[in-house]
Amino acid sequence: MKQGTGLPVLFANRQLHSNTPLGRSTSSISPPSSINQVLLSSSCLNHVVPYRLPLTKLKPEPWQRLFYTKKQPELTIKQNKSDVDAILNKDLINSLSECSNFDENSQCSSIPRQIPTHFDHLYQEMNEITLQLAEERLKHKQTQIKAEEILFNQLQDQEKRFQELQQHQLLDHKKKLKEQENKFLKLLNEEQTQSLKREEQLKNELEFLKQSFHTYKIFQKTIANKTVDREHHESLNNDLTSTKLQLVETKEHANNLATQLNDLKIQHNEIIREFNEYRLRSIEKTKQT
Repeated sequence: MKQGTGLPVLFANRQLHSNTPLGRSTSSISPPSSINQVLLSSSCLNHVVPYRLPLTKLKPEPWQRLFYTKKQPELTIKQNKSDVDAILNKDLINSLSECSNFDENSQCSSIPRQIPTHFDHLYQEMNEITLQLAEERLKHKQTQIKAEEILFNQLQDQEKRFQELQQHQLLDHKKKLKEQENKFLKLLNEEQTQSLKREEQLKNELEFLKQSFHTYKIFQKTIANKTVDREHHESLNNDLTSTKLQLVETKEHANNLATQLNDLKIQHNEIIREFNEYRLRSIEKTKQT
């Protein structure tokens, strides 16, 4: 809109102008319905004068809506998470377009001085808000880039720390597993050595018993007392049975040691599996953040 556009002003003697805190001028004009009032002179106040002419309501000019209509904000700023938008009031644009259709030279002298000043101030305010909006967008873009860089660096640091922790945990578990495996292998070897020694001893005793029994058989022929022979035979059988039981217990003990070693290996595999699951969950959480 041109700043020199003339706007016809009616009822100039009824205008009241006041300045707002922003330097804008607001004017209040009596509505067109005040034309319908019948002005009587002081000499006719005590006489009843019939008024038979129809009252006609004048249609207000388009530009008059700037003065007595309910004003709305000329400029609205909407801000969301990613952008800031400025929206100009449609009523103001329409009113300015309507006012621009008037003749610039018809009633230019009747325009109050505050109206061009008000428009100039509005243009200046729009330019300042546009500049501020551009600065805010630039700051928002710079802040977004900086935040992305910070988050990327934090992600790299987290991944590096996770790799170091994972390597340290794996080495620690391998070391502990190796120590336990060596310990149980040593214990198993000792038990096996003792079992072999005991087995050899039992075999020797059994062989001795067999030879003794064979000798006893030969000697039995020369002994007439069967009762003594029976008791001695039972004693030898009991010794043989106890020796066999001890051999069985030794083998069972060796088997138990082997079972414990297998349980430790299974426990180690379970620990490695849980650690891998923890690693996968950590990677997923890092990607989500």
